[in-house]
Amino acid sequence: MNTRGKVLRRVLAFVMAFAIAVSFSQSLNVEAKAKVNKVVLSKQAFSLDAKTIQDVAKPLTKGKNNVTIWNHVGTVYQGYAKFEAPKTKTYTFEFSNLKAKKSAGKVLGDVAGKRINGKTVKDIKLGPKKNMYNAQVGSVNCSVYKKNFKSKVKLTKGQTIYLYYNFTTHSKVNKITMDVEIK
Repeated sequence: MNTRGKVLRRVLAFVMAFAIAVSFSQSLNVEAKAKVNKVVLSKQAFSLDAKTIQDVAKPLTKGKNNVTIWNHVGTVYQGYAKFEAPKTKTYTFEFSNLKAKKSAGKVLGDVAGKRINGKTVKDIKLGPKKNMYNAQVGSVNCSVYKKNFKSKVKLTKGQTIYLYYNFTTHSKVNKITMDVEIK
């Protein structure tokens, strides 16, 4: 083989080695980004009867959820979401990052847990104290309201918890948002 052929083979071998190294290194540097489930609560949710709750509740997924509440009367924002347990265990619900436009001022309120059995709606304890059933959440820490609130609830496989969001602002805005992480 002549010199020109040897040089060409070496150049092609170098190019192939470089291409393989680049493609291999790119496959190793893949970033794992957590998927965020976006949930919009926009239907009338001011009723406490079981059928209405089941009809208007939007599903949450395990992991991160961003909940937007459009439904309001004046400065009161309400809505229902639901989470169906994929397996039997104690789930941690973390409520955080409650916010609205700055013109709204503070956003304060609570998240109440509910179970439905037929036509019966039963409260589930989310609060940290013996007689405190609701998770008290705020856009700022003040009195009993916390910017980050964690609650643990034991659920069996297939059991559904309904979360009733009830928040108020100082002035009317289009929407409020909140992050809910379920572990």
